Amino acid sequence: QALEEAADQVEEYITLLLSFFINLIFYRKKHLEPCKIHRIIVIKLDHIGDVILSITALASLRMNFPKAYITMVVNPASESLAKLIPYVDEIRCYNARFFDRSGRSRMLNFTQSIHFVRDMRRRRYDLIVELRGSLASLLCALVGNARYRLDRGTYLTLRKLGMITPASEHEAEVSLDILKRAGINTE
Repeated sequence: QALEEAADQVEEYITLLLSFFINLIFYRKKHLEPCKIHRIIVIKLDHIGDVILSITALASLRMNFPKAYITMVVNPASESLAKLIPYVDEIRCYNARFFDRSGRSRMLNFTQSIHFVRDMRRRRYDLIVELRGSLASLLCALVGNARYRLDRGTYLTLRKLGMITPASEHEAEVSLDILKRAGINTE
């Protein structure tokens, strides 16, 4: 049990660092241009409580991009709740192993991932917002062809390095701070 928890923690830190480097290499210093954002994908593969805490960030995205089509990707356990969020146009499911409590999810489901990648490329999102780092969200960043990306991994890495000071440790505030640092109004 302890070994499995340690492996999960190592996986989480590796994911955060990979997210930081993906941003550094592919999305470096791209100032957000609101007029160029028409399709947004928000990735929140966490459990139900964390999806609830992301609602304020979704409201801010809708307020700043009222005409954008917003897709939210959640794990299957959060789907019915996510469908009640009024700021989202579409809900998609992806069963990420790290957040699966059924015990049936493998490390990486290649068939599911290939379908997800094809769909991401076809939809051509302008902005990827990752509110919880995972291997699935890194896959989106690498293949999504989005112009912009806001992500928790880069935010947390910069925070751990002392390069930014968080507004708060609360999950809802972290999501808002990620948006705020990109110039998105979060009032």
